[in-house]
Amino acid sequence: MANIADIIVKKSDGTTSITYTAITGSAGDKSPAIWRSETSAQKRSNRDVISFVANDNGPKTARRMTAKAVMPVAHFADDANLETAADRVVGDVSIVVPKALLDSQINEKIDQFLNVLGSAEFRAAFKAGISPN
Repeated sequence: MANIADIIVKKSDGTTSITYTAITGSAGDKSPAIWRSETSAQKRSNRDVISFVANDNGPKTARRMTAKAVMPVAHFADDANLETAADRVVGDVSIVVPKALLDSQINEKIDQFLNVLGSAEFRAAFKAGISPN
């Protein structure tokens, strides 16, 4: 079982780091682990939040893991110093892993899938908002 810890990633510029602070560890199945970027906005309600939850499928033959990101786009009103969330970027990734697989098979498939999601092709498609053609 993985222990919750802060997650540090690079921002879009490829140089600046951003930290997602470990807020709450999972209490077990269907209970999410939660991270929050404490520097993404001034108001806590406008800060980026990432969660990860795991549980068995219906017949208990596989584990479903779901990661979700909710990332508000905050701005300040011109006439006041009031921060508001204009919109939100929401991302979901869900993976179902059969329990009968070997650890080496699980490791290989998970690594490949997550590497594909982080590939230049997928990044470009997400940023453009269209499927590659």
